Amino acid sequence: MPMTILPDEAALHAEIERNRRRRFLGVYIAAVAAALFLVAASYSLPMMHGDGFTPVTATIVAVETDPASGDTVMTSEFIDTSGTRRRGKETAAYHYAPGDPKVGQAIEYIYKTSALTGDFHATPRADVFLRWTFGVPGLLLAILAIVVAWLVLRQRTFRRELVRSGRRVPGQTHAIRAKTLIFPGEGNSAQAAPMWRLEARYFEPAESGFRDCHSDWQHGEAPELLEQTPVLPLLLDARDPKRYWLPLGSLAPP
Repeated sequence: MPMTILPDEAALHAEIERNRRRRFLGVYIAAVAAALFLVAASYSLPMMHGDGFTPVTATIVAVETDPASGDTVMTSEFIDTSGTRRRGKETAAYHYAPGDPKVGQAIEYIYKTSALTGDFHATPRADVFLRWTFGVPGLLLAILAIVVAWLVLRQRTFRRELVRSGRRVPGQTHAIRAKTLIFPGEGNSAQAAPMWRLEARYFEPAESGFRDCHSDWQHGEAPELLEQTPVLPLLLDARDPKRYWLPLGSLAPP
């Protein structure tokens, strides 16, 4: 049976910070990916149409059928920044919105005046798909990064409080539990990700019985738990013994 040693608060704080840094790698990755997606969403207009366009909200003022082709044609009207009333006429294929075009419906337009020829060009804005394609994943990743960061920092605060004022109880029947996650790859290949955690139990006088507990899951090959392996006591919340932390101590990966 491993030996329970007196806790070294500096070592406990170091393990807390190591866990926080390891988990924050995922936060950093999600935050960087979110920033890239959101930046791409903000530049969807030049990516789709090029530079120099000014966005404006137009109103569909007429919907008719072209007698020659039979296509539905919509006429949109808007006022540019100079106060000039403009009109554009396109087929319903340029109606980048759900459903058919209807009179009175708002539609996003863009326009610009060529610096070389002075020609005025206007067209319905077609980058809505790109904004959704980049914006939704960016927003979800940003929310994920914020939530995970909050959970990690909340756990860090709780464990630091346990080090400061938690109940310290020696664990019994320590054991290592290992498992392997299999991730499918290309073709018939697969990748294996070994994981392990430390498990123990302790006697709870209030219940006159034993409670099982365990550490966080760790990535990598499971270490060997020997009789001379030093282990740290459990840290229990004095107000709620169901909330605890089982430190890894010397078993913690570097």
